[in-house]
Amino acid sequence: AGLSGRRGSPGTVLLALMYVASFITGLAGNVTALSASSATRRLLANLAACDTLVVCVCMPANLVHHVHRAWPFGEPLCRAVPFVQAVSVAASVLSLAALGLSRYCGVHSPLRARHAFTGARVGAVIVAVWAVSSGLCLPLLFTNETRTLELPDGARSVTLCVERWSEVRLRQGYNFLLFCALYAFPVLFNLVICSLTVRKLWGAKGEPGAFGFARSAFRGDSVSCSATDLFTSNCSE
Repeated sequence: AGLSGRRGSPGTVLLALMYVASFITGLAGNVTALSASSATRRLLANLAACDTLVVCVCMPANLVHHVHRAWPFGEPLCRAVPFVQAVSVAASVLSLAALGLSRYCGVHSPLRARHAFTGARVGAVIVAVWAVSSGLCLPLLFTNETRTLELPDGARSVTLCVERWSEVRLRQGYNFLLFCALYAFPVLFNLVICSLTVRKLWGAKGEPGAFGFARSAFRGDSVSCSATDLFTSNCSE
């Protein structure tokens, strides 16, 4: 009775509505962003693909898990859902680093960047991003498992999806590896890249048409951009 009451409580209904709204808006926005015509924008499309995975795979499972306070999907999805969620987050982080590098190259040496970031090379970068992300998150496929617990009344049991390691220090070491690979190093890298990019833009502020030339040479077409547009890709073609 308590479980049924919790499922129909106002808080649960509000949570479900928020999940549904996030699912619809996230899916619509990311599917729209998946179409990419230029090589660099394929990195943005890759970010959208990462978010789409989270929206389609992880959000429904998390909603059901929060409502039921249990894991009703069985052992295979207990292993797959956390793995997909971790891989998509890792791929997003690495894609942002690659995008920052492409922006820096487009500002620092636009003519070279135009030839360096071809469609084939950007595709290879995307493949490498997903391969590295999958390798980093591979242990989650083997450490997540379902566990059935008996409730205090002894008449019912609940199945949970938990992460189980043979040794605590292995889990600590793996978490430290993820922290360094997906947070500390990418943040440091992006800070350096952004600082160098801003420094280059600031040094070129006195050159007429410097921003527009860097952008047009990088994309290979005729555009007009401001410094802000260079980072947001909101250039008028």
